[in-house]
Amino acid sequence: MTKATRDLFEQILTLPPLERATLLEELRRSLGCAQDPNVTRAWAEEAEERIDAYDCSQIPGRDYERVKGSLQHRCVDARALVTLGAANWCAGIPEISQ
Repeated sequence: MTKATRDLFEQILTLPPLERATLLEELRRSLGCAQDPNVTRAWAEEAEERIDAYDCSQIPGRDYERVKGSLQHRCVDARALVTLGAANWCAGIPEISQ
């Protein structure tokens, strides 16, 4: 990764999560990796089922601070994976791997 790309990446990390997710989706589209509508629909259905189960006390809630800490830990791990795995991920995209 070039210094300019690394600097841009560091700037992107300062964006709010929703803006980063939007940017990620736009980058995926620019590489011809648009999200499968079937996957989107399946996740929406899963989310609705989980909300319904919570509302009916079929699944317990979790403490916000514990969930937040777990997600922060995962984000650190994900950043490491992105840094280390970007070349492997890009290798599967013809216009990048050439």
